[in-house]
Order: sequence, then structure tokens, then C-alpha cells
Amino acid sequence: MHIIPLILIILILVFILCIRPLLVSSLRRGHARWVTSSTRGSEHGILEEEERLMFHDEEHDTSPRQDSDQPLRSSGDRTFARGHFTAEIDRWKHADARTAEEIEIARDNIAKLQQELSTSVSQGVELQRRYETLSRELESARLFLNTADTFADSEVIQMLTKLNAELQHTSTLVADRVVSVFKLDAISSEPEQQIVVNRTSGSIGSTLVQFLRSGERADFEVPMYLQIAFQAYLTHQLCWIVSSWTLDSGCNAFINEIYQRLRETEKQGISGRWRSLTRVYALPTCVNEPNSLVTPIITGLSDILLAAGCVAPKSDIMSELSSMFENKILTAVSLAGRLNQMIGGVVSGDFEVFVVRPGETFQGGYMEEDTDGSGNGLQGTPTAKTVLCTSELGLTKRVQLGTGEKETKMVIKAKVILESFLDNEN
Repeated sequence: MHIIPLILIILILVFILCIRPLLVSSLRRGHARWVTSSTRGSEHGILEEEERLMFHDEEHDTSPRQDSDQPLRSSGDRTFARGHFTAEIDRWKHADARTAEEIEIARDNIAKLQQELSTSVSQGVELQRRYETLSRELESARLFLNTADTFADSEVIQMLTKLNAELQHTSTLVADRVVSVFKLDAISSEPEQQIVVNRTSGSIGSTLVQFLRSGERADFEVPMYLQIAFQAYLTHQLCWIVSSWTLDSGCNAFINEIYQRLRETEKQGISGRWRSLTRVYALPTCVNEPNSLVTPIITGLSDILLAAGCVAPKSDIMSELSSMFENKILTAVSLAGRLNQMIGGVVSGDFEVFVVRPGETFQGGYMEEDTDGSGNGLQGTPTAKTVLCTSELGLTKRVQLGTGEKETKMVIKAKVILESFLDNEN
């Protein structure tokens, strides 16, 4: 009975001795695989783990060693493991070095790309700026070379007809009202009045001024003669507004001289567009601020009354005329400014308004005698050929023919009053 337990114990010991090497070898192989798969392990940690396992094996080995080569194999395994993991560490170091080098190269490439991007952005901004500049220049060139008329010829003619009608109506209204307010019997040769006479003669002609001062007229005829004088003056002033480039006389003459040279050498499309743009930017006052031109016109009307012998002070005359006729004169000035703008908008030809200067010989090609509507009243004798004054504005259009030559066409003849009208009335 005591033998059987002893035999079992012996068999168990023999079994343990047989399978121990296999267990140790399996553990070592598993340990090696685990170390190989690790990328962050250190050689020192690996050796400590190996010694720990060996110590654990020896501690549990209670039987006598049957294989004298086992310690040697364990030492060889450690040497192999040490070399293997040293090689792995070196390989990872080399890999880290290559990675660091690649990172540095990538950084350099990123810096270069950033520099190229910054340069490209700057070039893009510059190209955008140049594009906008060229677009504005192209638009300006397109606008300058556009030869389409903004206004039709018929619109210009209608506007001039309306302006002439407004001139006649305003002149008649002023003449009828002033004779009931002011007395015209103070003709003198004093220096101050002579200055007024000279100034008035420059706009309506000396013949008409001298007739107003001569007293060779009946009282009932005074309104008619004043109406002729006022209409001649307004025609002269508004013709200047319609024809002017600017309200400065010196600049106006300078610009007109340039334009005359330009239209003699350039094609109609270029000279017409130049005139159109210059009219737009050089003369905005009579279009946007016509009030500034009303006072000078009222001053001229006051001078006519003073030259005709008005006894009231000039300040009183101007005050009375302003209160009664400022709106009517403003309307006429506004129409003249609008006509200036419309003429500038015609590129296909050069519209020009004109008056006939007092003292010129009558020419039926561009003048016609003014009448009272029935063919009588303002018409002179058939033999009279000297112009007293202009009563309505005329209009011409200068166009360029297909051959390149320029031709002036008469659109509306200027209406004039002949000097013989004064003789007929007397």
C-alpha cells in the first residue's frame, strides 16, 4: 500500500523533468517574439526581463540537472537576443535619422512652397490691379471712340425753337412791365452813363442804343423798342452760353482754338467725341447751377434801361427786375444750358448756334428778316441790307463727307431786324 504512492510520486517527478526543457524553450521563443514586435523597448529592459525569467526557471527547478549543456544554451540564447535587439535598435536609429532627414527636407520644401505661394499671391494682386487699370482704360477708350449720337438732330432743333420762343416771350413781358414802373426821360452825357452806353453797345449794337437815346419815338412805341433791345441782348447772352466751353472767357477762347485745330486734322468721330466730353466736364454751371448766370443778365437788362434814360438808381432797377422776372430768366438760362449739353452729345457733326452781329450786310443764305407774324411790323425796306440786331438764334451743322471734306449745312436761319425798320417807324 505504501509502494503505490511512492511509485506515483516518482512518475510525477520523471514527467516534470521531461517536459521542463520544452516549457522553458517555449517561453523563451514567446519572449523573443514579443521583444521583436516592440518598437520602444530598450536593451537594458530586455536583459532584465530575460534574467528575471531565467531566475524564475532556476527557482522552480528542484530536480538535479540531467543536461549539462542547458546552461550553455541559455547563455547562447542571451547573446543571440542581445545581438538581435542591438541590431533592431540600430535599425530604428537609422530609420529615425532618415525620418529626421526627410522631415528636414519636407520643411525646406514647405518653406519654398510658402515663398512661391507668397510670390504668386503678390503677382496675383498686381495682375488684378493691372486688369482693373486696363479695364478702366478700355472703358475710357470705348467711351471716347463711341460715335453714336446721344441726341437726335430733331431734338436739338426742337430745343432751339423752344429757346427762341422763350426769348421772345420774356423780352416782351419785361418791356411791357418796365414802362409802367420806370420813367425813361433822363438822357445825359455824364461819364457814368456813357460807360453804360458803351457797355450796352457792345452787346446790342450802337445803332439801336443811339436810337433809344435819341428821343425819336412816341411813348406808345417805347415798349416795342425796349422789347427789341431786350431780345437782342438775351439772344447775344444765351448764344454765348450755348456755344461756350467754359464760363471763363480766356479759357473759352483757348479751348476753342484747340478744338478748331483738332477738327481740321482729325476725323469727325474723334473730334466730335472730344467736343462731347469737354462740354460735359468744362461747363457744368449752366446745367447744374443756372442761378449764377441770372444776376449778370439782369445787370445787362438794367444797363439797357439806364442807357435809354431810366431815372431810377441801378440797384433799384436790378431789384425790381429780379423780383418780377428772375424765374423767367432762369428758365431761359436753363434751356440754354440744356441745349449746350445736347449739342455736345451729337458726335456725327458739329452743331453751332450763331447770331448776326449788328452792322453786317444782310445775307439771305443764313439770315431771314423778322416779322410780327403777318409779314409786317419788323420788316425793313427791300433795299435795306444792314442788320440792326439778331432777334432769334440760328443753327448750322458741320459734317464730314465720305471724301473726308467738311460741309456746313444751314439748319435754322437766324432771324434779324434790319436798320431800315427804324426808318420806317419814323
